[in-house]
Amino acid sequence: MINKDKLEKFEKFANQFVFYLLAFFTGLAAFSYLFVRAEVSLIYSEDGRFVWGSYKAWIGMLIVGTCLLVSAKWLKKISTGRLWTILALVTFSFGLYVICFSKPFLKADASSVYWGAMEINHANYQSLLGYLKEYPHQLGLVTFERLILSVVPSIRFIRGVYLLLTIGSHYFLFKLCQLFFDREHLFMKYLTLLSFAFVPMLFFIMHVYGSTPAIFFLTASLYAFARYRLDKRMAFGLASSILLVLAALVRMNYQIAVIAMLIVYLLEALKRWSWKPFVQASLLLVMFIGANKGVVAYYESISGYSLNQGMPPTYHLAMGLQDGQQRFPGWYNGYNVSTYEKYKNDPEQMKAVGKRDLRKIIHYRLSHPRSSFIFFSKKWLSTWLEPTFQSIWSGPIGSPASVTFTKILNSIYNGGVLYKGLVIFLQALVWIIYGLTAFTGWSYRKIKNPLLKDIFLFISLFFIGTNIFHIGWEAKAQYTFTHVYLLIPIAVQGLCLLMDYAGKKGYIGQKDSPVEN
Repeated sequence: MINKDKLEKFEKFANQFVFYLLAFFTGLAAFSYLFVRAEVSLIYSEDGRFVWGSYKAWIGMLIVGTCLLVSAKWLKKISTGRLWTILALVTFSFGLYVICFSKPFLKADASSVYWGAMEINHANYQSLLGYLKEYPHQLGLVTFERLILSVVPSIRFIRGVYLLLTIGSHYFLFKLCQLFFDREHLFMKYLTLLSFAFVPMLFFIMHVYGSTPAIFFLTASLYAFARYRLDKRMAFGLASSILLVLAALVRMNYQIAVIAMLIVYLLEALKRWSWKPFVQASLLLVMFIGANKGVVAYYESISGYSLNQGMPPTYHLAMGLQDGQQRFPGWYNGYNVSTYEKYKNDPEQMKAVGKRDLRKIIHYRLSHPRSSFIFFSKKWLSTWLEPTFQSIWSGPIGSPASVTFTKILNSIYNGGVLYKGLVIFLQALVWIIYGLTAFTGWSYRKIKNPLLKDIFLFISLFFIGTNIFHIGWEAKAQYTFTHVYLLIPIAVQGLCLLMDYAGKKGYIGQKDSPVEN
């Protein structure tokens, strides 16, 4: 017989463990940021280095932190709606400025996906024998871009759509938190301010890759999930699952988000002793598996090509454990592509080589604990402590074809004064986000609303899961910017807790919500 009390105790322990683990990762990141940051050169090759102990960074942290605290009085005087509208208009205007005054040029995977989508829209399926055969997980993103390009086949147009998606992500994050806090609550104003201040979200519209639509679908999914829990309407539950599956389709790494939501449903079932979360979890899992298989089957049917033999995952794992040469450890170094090209005509040999190389590099790492500790430390630091998260690198740099037309953009994209100022500002901002998130993690019992705690639990699982995933898998700073963006509500909660502890009462009171008992 199942012991209900033991299951409830396990659920409480699991919550405690996750929030403390979140506090550990973000606290370690905040502490490390005081002494070091990663820097990716503004050239195509992604050469990387660590910058140690900069007094400019400390001054930036002091200034940004002070401004954040003293802005409370100013924020009280402006309505949240007006603040959000002003920042959205500024973001939209600057986004259009960057799009219009930069050449319509894409690079790396973003270019391959874009041109693959363009070709397939014209019934040319050659990309399914090349890049998309190697990376069939990109077919979801290709499908998404095909829909946009069927309206206007233009790089500038699709960047404009990505700009709207970015503002849409801010909107759904705002609407999600508004379910728990009054619109004029200081929490909502700080949330608005920090969301728009996290400008890697804006600069990544130039890359036209999966992270921007994925975070849009994910924030919309979280909003629908919260509405489902509050209103008990299955339409919201279904929408939440569909949107989460779409996020995972356009960005493979968001499969971690699907796993995180499945865990949330499981813990909810244990906490509420209900079968309904199991049904919702089963629906999500079936939709996710079906959607992935369906996309591949669709492209096989229209092209007549077999797409079941992509690049083995062992290649990415082996590369993620190798030195990066001029790049950071565990970053892309070309191993996966060169090995695939060598053995692509012999699928069995291709798999065998991947397994062999993975075993060799794992054995080496286990046999050299000191160098492996240094390797994984550098890999982790380079993944989470690059202030821009490669949002500038992903834009118009690295090629004569990708030039900008104004002094402002040249200063940003060619390492000028504006770029250096942006790095200092973002290092301070991300340090604050990490530090406040760690504080919330340690103080998670202060979160009284059970639904808000579940939302924070999902974000924590997504963040922790991605940390663990990139310990082995190929890593890049650009893979993690949306995860840090999602920490902002948790960080703002920590800020409000700190201000409450400092004697500023009334900043924490949560809006009464008809949450399930």
